[in-house]
Amino acid sequence: MGWLGFNGGNEYQVSESVPRIFLSTVFGAAIGGLTACIASWWYYGKPSSTLIINGLLAGLVAITASCNIITLQSVFFISTIGALISMYLTSLLVKLEIDDVVGAVPVHLGPGLWGTMAVAIFAEPSLWDGELDRWSLFKSQCTGIISCGLYAFCMSYFLLRLINNYYPLRVSKNTELEGLNVAEFNFENSMIELAREIHKQEQENNFNNNLKVDMNSETGSIALAYNKVVSKLNRKISDLNILKEKLTKQAAVDSLTRLYNRRYFDDQFKKQYRLAYRLQQPISVIMIDIDYFKNYNDRYGHQMGDECLKRVAAVLSRSLSRPSDFAVRYGGEEFTIVLPNTDIGGVTVVAELIQAEVEERKIQHGGSRISEHLTLSLGVAWTIPIMSSNESKLLSCADEALYEAKNQGRNRVVYHFFKPLAEAISV
Repeated sequence: MGWLGFNGGNEYQVSESVPRIFLSTVFGAAIGGLTACIASWWYYGKPSSTLIINGLLAGLVAITASCNIITLQSVFFISTIGALISMYLTSLLVKLEIDDVVGAVPVHLGPGLWGTMAVAIFAEPSLWDGELDRWSLFKSQCTGIISCGLYAFCMSYFLLRLINNYYPLRVSKNTELEGLNVAEFNFENSMIELAREIHKQEQENNFNNNLKVDMNSETGSIALAYNKVVSKLNRKISDLNILKEKLTKQAAVDSLTRLYNRRYFDDQFKKQYRLAYRLQQPISVIMIDIDYFKNYNDRYGHQMGDECLKRVAAVLSRSLSRPSDFAVRYGGEEFTIVLPNTDIGGVTVVAELIQAEVEERKIQHGGSRISEHLTLSLGVAWTIPIMSSNESKLLSCADEALYEAKNQGRNRVVYHFFKPLAEAISV
């Protein structure tokens, strides 16, 4: 009714043209809606209510400029083309990912431009009182389109940019995601509740708890399925973490002696040394070598040699009483023990305990040149670090002590103090 009043009211009086204007307006709307219905059915396989409504409005917009000076045949062509333009612009905006929630471009801009140019193409000379010919009228209409377009765009653009500098016109990103119904009018529904719960899990990075939504709502089945999938995924992740921990431990353990291996030592020794530096606590290292082990292998065979290594490793493991202490098979018949927060008194107790334990076992060693039983040589070094990356020098100091123990006749413990510490004390 409003469109009829708008188009008919342009006559400013009740004249014989008003019925024709009303008829052209109604016919244009009907043709626009019918065109969109047929076209959408043909293209998409079913009629689209949105496109039909937009086609109806596009037919009205296209016919408005010339409704008083065209015939019904012209109304058909103008409204049909207007509806097709509306459909094309709708798909173009979707393709370009341009948001136009009210359909201003496909309903008003495109059909409006077409309807304005159609005045010069379809106007009936008998109903047209102008003095211009069609070409002159067409140029006049195009000039008006360009002028109005530039004026409206430039003025609105600069005005809105000016306002935006002092009062931001765009809503926040969160509001864009939620929608104005939620952000401004506090509209709630089960789908929004579900989305918030999932977003909360993402933000907290915690997927251990089920979604807390009304299971009787329309999204209840979605939440239930989601909870089942996340629960199954969590179990899989837990199993993988257990497997990863097992494999990591296996990769750090010597397969024969079940002590830690050299790879573990290189990583952990550096960490413990830096921790001792940071806390200014002592740290001690014991390097252990089985005396004449090559002779043991030659005399009893490698299988017995492996058993010997296992028995020595068991002694080393039992000599450690704290979680931070660790023993390592350093290579061949050499072992290393790291004792964090342990000074010369503590490391002496551990070293003597290891020697006593091995002696008590009386492991036969017919290839030894110093005893009938298996013996060990031990080199001990300790320090309070004065540099965070000097661990290799402490290890070298322990190695020198072990070398000295061998040169002194084996089956003994030699203690060395880390030289940088001694220098620091002397200063």
